[in-house]
Amino acid sequence: MARPRLVSDEDIITAVRRGVFQQGPGVSLDVVAGSLGITSPALFKRFGSRKALLMAALKPPEKPPFLDLLEHGPDQRPFETQLSQVVEAILGFLHDQYPCMTALRESSLTSADLKQLYKDPPGLRAVRAIEAWLKRAQEQGLATIADPKVSAMAILGACHMPVMLSHLGRIHSGAHTLSPGDVRP
Repeated sequence: MARPRLVSDEDIITAVRRGVFQQGPGVSLDVVAGSLGITSPALFKRFGSRKALLMAALKPPEKPPFLDLLEHGPDQRPFETQLSQVVEAILGFLHDQYPCMTALRESSLTSADLKQLYKDPPGLRAVRAIEAWLKRAQEQGLATIADPKVSAMAILGACHMPVMLSHLGRIHSGAHTLSPGDVRP
Protein backbone atom coordinates (compact mmCIF):
# COMPACT_ATOMS: atom_id res chain seq x y z
CA MET A 1 0.00 0.00 0.00
CA ALA A 2 1.37 3.43 -1.00
CA ARG A 3 2.02 6.06 1.64
CA PRO A 4 -0.28 9.07 1.55
CA ARG A 5 1.28 12.26 0.24
CA LEU A 6 1.97 14.72 3.01
CA VAL A 7 2.96 17.51 0.63
CA SER A 8 0.66 18.38 -2.27
CA ASP A 9 1.80 19.31 -5.76
CA GLU A 10 0.44 22.80 -5.09
CA ASP A 11 2.61 23.04 -1.94
CA ILE A 12 5.63 22.12 -4.05
CA ILE A 13 4.76 24.62 -6.77
CA THR A 14 4.31 27.37 -4.16
CA ALA A 15 7.66 26.54 -2.54
CA VAL A 16 9.46 26.52 -5.90
CA ARG A 17 7.88 29.84 -6.88
CA ARG A 18 8.87 31.36 -3.52
CA GLY A 19 12.43 30.01 -3.90
CA VAL A 20 12.74 31.40 -7.43
CA PHE A 21 11.50 34.83 -6.30
CA GLN A 22 14.01 34.88 -3.43
CA GLN A 23 17.05 33.32 -5.11
CA GLY A 24 16.36 33.33 -8.86
CA PRO A 25 15.64 30.49 -11.28
CA GLY A 26 18.84 28.69 -10.25
CA VAL A 27 17.46 28.07 -6.76
CA SER A 28 18.68 24.81 -5.25
CA LEU A 29 15.99 22.17 -5.33
CA ASP A 30 17.59 20.70 -2.20
CA VAL A 31 16.72 23.96 -0.43
CA VAL A 32 13.16 23.92 -1.82
CA ALA A 33 12.67 20.28 -0.83
CA GLY A 34 14.14 20.91 2.63
CA SER A 35 11.68 23.76 3.20
CA LEU A 36 8.89 21.24 2.62
CA GLY A 37 10.40 18.47 4.73
CA ILE A 38 10.93 16.20 1.72
CA THR A 39 13.93 15.23 -0.42
CA SER A 40 14.86 16.59 -3.85
CA PRO A 41 14.40 13.12 -5.41
CA ALA A 42 10.76 13.36 -4.25
CA LEU A 43 10.44 16.54 -6.34
CA PHE A 44 11.83 14.78 -9.39
CA LYS A 45 9.60 11.77 -8.79
CA ARG A 46 6.53 14.05 -8.91
CA PHE A 47 7.54 16.36 -11.75
CA GLY A 48 10.12 14.37 -13.72
CA SER A 49 12.70 17.10 -14.20
CA ARG A 50 13.83 20.52 -13.03
CA LYS A 51 12.50 21.99 -16.28
CA ALA A 52 9.03 20.49 -15.74
CA LEU A 53 9.01 21.72 -12.14
CA LEU A 54 9.96 25.28 -13.15
CA MET A 55 7.36 25.30 -15.91
CA ALA A 56 4.65 24.09 -13.53
CA ALA A 57 5.61 26.69 -10.92
CA LEU A 58 6.07 29.71 -13.16
CA LYS A 59 3.82 29.41 -16.19
CA PRO A 60 0.88 31.79 -16.44
CA PRO A 61 -2.55 30.22 -15.97
CA GLU A 62 -4.19 28.78 -19.07
CA LYS A 63 -6.97 31.32 -18.72
CA PRO A 64 -6.07 34.61 -17.02
CA PRO A 65 -8.89 35.61 -14.63
CA PHE A 66 -9.54 38.91 -16.42
CA LEU A 67 -10.76 36.99 -19.49
CA ASP A 68 -14.04 36.21 -17.71
CA LEU A 69 -14.64 39.93 -17.32
CA LEU A 70 -14.01 40.48 -21.02
CA GLU A 71 -16.08 37.51 -22.18
CA HIS A 72 -19.15 38.62 -20.20
CA GLY A 73 -19.15 42.28 -21.16
CA PRO A 74 -19.56 45.01 -21.78
CA ASP A 75 -22.86 45.82 -20.15
CA GLN A 76 -24.81 49.09 -20.19
CA ARG A 77 -22.74 50.91 -17.56
CA PRO A 78 -20.63 53.83 -18.80
CA PHE A 79 -17.84 52.62 -21.06
CA GLU A 80 -15.14 54.43 -19.07
CA THR A 81 -16.22 52.67 -15.88
CA GLN A 82 -16.04 49.27 -17.53
CA LEU A 83 -12.74 49.98 -19.29
CA SER A 84 -11.27 51.06 -15.96
CA GLN A 85 -12.45 47.79 -14.39
CA VAL A 86 -10.89 45.78 -17.24
CA VAL A 87 -7.57 47.66 -16.96
CA GLU A 88 -7.48 47.20 -13.17
CA ALA A 89 -8.06 43.47 -13.60
CA ILE A 90 -5.28 43.21 -16.19
CA LEU A 91 -2.90 45.26 -14.02
CA GLY A 92 -3.58 43.06 -10.99
CA PHE A 93 -2.96 39.91 -13.01
CA LEU A 94 0.26 41.25 -14.54
CA HIS A 95 1.50 42.49 -11.17
CA ASP A 96 1.20 38.96 -9.80
CA GLN A 97 2.52 37.21 -12.91
CA TYR A 98 5.38 39.43 -14.03
CA PRO A 99 7.94 37.95 -11.61
CA CYS A 100 7.01 34.49 -12.91
CA MET A 101 7.32 35.54 -16.55
CA THR A 102 10.70 37.14 -15.87
CA ALA A 103 11.98 34.06 -14.03
CA LEU A 104 10.85 31.83 -16.90
CA ARG A 105 12.83 33.96 -19.34
CA GLU A 106 15.88 33.92 -17.05
CA SER A 107 15.79 30.16 -16.51
CA SER A 108 17.42 27.57 -18.69
CA LEU A 109 14.14 27.04 -20.55
CA THR A 110 14.31 27.67 -24.29
CA SER A 111 11.82 29.53 -26.49
CA ALA A 112 10.69 26.15 -27.80
CA ASP A 113 10.01 24.96 -24.23
CA LEU A 114 7.89 28.02 -23.53
CA LYS A 115 5.96 27.68 -26.79
CA GLN A 116 4.95 24.17 -25.73
CA LEU A 117 3.11 25.50 -22.70
CA TYR A 118 -0.02 26.54 -24.61
CA LYS A 119 -1.71 25.93 -27.90
CA ASP A 120 -2.86 29.55 -27.86
CA PRO A 121 -0.39 31.89 -26.07
CA PRO A 122 -2.01 33.86 -23.21
CA GLY A 123 -0.88 37.24 -24.62
CA LEU A 124 -2.47 36.55 -27.99
CA ARG A 125 -5.59 35.25 -26.29
CA ALA A 126 -5.75 38.46 -24.22
CA VAL A 127 -5.44 40.69 -27.30
CA ARG A 128 -8.24 38.76 -29.03
CA ALA A 129 -10.48 38.97 -25.95
CA ILE A 130 -9.92 42.73 -25.52
CA GLU A 131 -10.51 43.28 -29.25
CA ALA A 132 -13.80 41.33 -29.13
CA TRP A 133 -14.86 43.26 -26.01
CA LEU A 134 -14.13 46.58 -27.73
CA LYS A 135 -16.06 45.50 -30.83
CA ARG A 136 -19.08 44.62 -28.68
CA ALA A 137 -18.82 47.98 -26.92
CA GLN A 138 -18.87 49.68 -30.31
CA GLU A 139 -21.83 47.58 -31.52
CA GLN A 140 -23.73 48.55 -28.35
CA GLY A 141 -23.04 52.22 -29.01
CA LEU A 142 -20.93 52.60 -25.88
CA ALA A 143 -17.77 53.76 -27.67
CA THR A 144 -16.37 54.69 -31.05
CA ILE A 145 -13.17 52.77 -31.70
CA ALA A 146 -11.30 53.26 -34.98
CA ASP A 147 -9.37 49.99 -34.86
CA PRO A 148 -10.30 47.56 -32.05
CA LYS A 149 -7.28 45.30 -32.64
CA VAL A 150 -4.77 48.16 -32.43
CA SER A 151 -6.63 49.53 -29.41
CA ALA A 152 -6.53 46.10 -27.74
CA MET A 153 -2.76 45.88 -28.24
CA ALA A 154 -2.35 49.44 -26.94
CA ILE A 155 -4.37 48.67 -23.80
CA LEU A 156 -2.38 45.52 -23.08
CA GLY A 157 0.91 47.30 -23.77
CA ALA A 158 -0.09 50.22 -21.55
CA CYS A 159 -0.79 47.72 -18.76
CA HIS A 160 2.54 45.93 -19.21
CA MET A 161 4.73 49.04 -19.03
CA PRO A 162 4.11 50.21 -15.42
CA VAL A 163 4.28 46.63 -14.14
CA MET A 164 7.55 46.02 -15.97
CA LEU A 165 9.05 49.28 -14.71
CA SER A 166 7.99 48.48 -11.16
CA HIS A 167 9.55 45.03 -11.38
CA LEU A 168 12.78 46.35 -12.88
CA GLY A 169 12.97 49.09 -10.25
CA ARG A 170 12.57 46.50 -7.50
CA ILE A 171 15.33 44.35 -9.00
CA HIS A 172 17.80 47.20 -9.39
CA SER A 173 17.06 49.18 -6.23
CA GLY A 174 15.78 46.46 -3.96
CA ALA A 175 12.80 48.69 -3.21
CA HIS A 176 9.23 48.12 -4.19
CA THR A 177 8.54 51.03 -6.54
CA LEU A 178 4.87 50.52 -7.45
CA SER A 179 1.99 48.54 -6.05
CA PRO A 180 -1.13 47.65 -8.01
CA GLY A 181 -2.96 50.55 -6.35
CA ASP A 182 -0.31 53.04 -7.49
CA VAL A 183 -1.22 52.57 -11.14
CA ARG A 184 -4.61 53.92 -12.04
CA PRO A 185 -6.37 52.98 -15.26
